[in-house]
Parts: sequence; C-alpha cells; structure tokens
Amino acid sequence: SLTNAPALPAATLAEASYHSMFKNCTSLTNAPALLPAWMRSPIACGAMAMLLGLIIVPIVSLFSKSPDKMFVDDCFACYEKPTVVEQKTALGK
Repeated sequence: SLTNAPALPAATLAEASYHSMFKNCTSLTNAPALLPAWMRSPIACGAMAMLLGLIIVPIVSLFSKSPDKMFVDDCFACYEKPTVVEQKTALGK
C-alpha cells in the first residue's frame, strides 16, 4: 500500500526520474546528430541564440503594431514620482 511506503526525498525522486529518462545520454556531444557538430558546444549555441535574436527582433518589430503612447506612459507613470535622496546619490538637474 502507498500509505505505508517510506517517504523519499524529492531530490532522490528527481534524480531517479532523470536517470531513467536520460540514461543513454551522458553529454550533449553524445546526443543524436540533430545539430551540426559546431552547434553541439554550449558556447556556440549561446552565441547563435544571441546573434539570431539580433536579427529576428527587428524583423518582428517591423511587422508588429507599436503600443499606444498613452498606454506606455501610463505603464511608466510610477517613475514620475519625485523622490527625496541625498545630493551625493542624485546630483540633480
């Protein structure tokens, strides 16, 4: 019965499920050849993601509608509140 079973720590259960799912994959370099060899490096994947972001974001921005100016101003209205701080923190205008 499950009510009499000893409680296992969550880390043990997570580790057991991880090993049962990925027991044949010891590292990313042993993964199936779904990616080119140069993309199996985590550094190369990160660099490619950043470069693709620099290309994709401006293209999507060209085709998407910009938000209303009043909506954006309303979202950032809380930053218009004057705050008193020491002069060494904010030198002023």
